Amino acid sequence: MQHVVLCGDSVFDNHAYVNPGEPDVVKQVRERLPKGSTATLLAMDGDLVAGVEAQLMKLPKVCNEDADYANPIEPSARGGAKIAERIVEVLRSHDFTRRRSESFF
Repeated sequence: MQHVVLCGDSVFDNHAYVNPGEPDVVKQVRERLPKGSTATLLAMDGDLVAGVEAQLMKLPKVCNEDADYANPIEPSARGGAKIAERIVEVLRSHDFTRRRSESFF
């Protein structure tokens, strides 16, 4: 069982920016996680993440097409799907016992 916590801003809290009826990032992450795993959304649109040493994802490397964005900075449902896939891929393949910050893109 894994527990993913999404911290940050509207990159993860993108519900307000996707088209009505389309899933936001956290919903897509939850749908892709292995059975028994959970995802918690601590991100809040407008928050700033400063001084946090963490596992990082370079959004422009993941969301690299215009359709991946709802506007110039927030991911669309399509972009959210790419983000969710990358998060789950990292959970499946990364050795978290190494306990060091890395960039995942």
